[in-house]
Amino acid sequence: MSHGDHVLLIVDDDPHYARVLLGLARDKGFKGIVANRGQTALTLAREYQPTAITLDLFLPDTLAGRC
Repeated sequence: MSHGDHVLLIVDDDPHYARVLLGLARDKGFKGIVANRGQTALTLAREYQPTAITLDLFLPDTLAGRC
């Protein structure tokens, strides 16, 4: 990734849906990063500082997923 890139962090544990979102992001000029766990997403967000994030609120390792 280069400075000035528009980066989308996709956080979803469904690989098919994540691929769909990644394709849509690329069509709109974003570079995409995919995380399938909440903790991984936090690490990637700190490292890449994405422009936008899509988030599955019911990941297995999040509090929302335990409700």
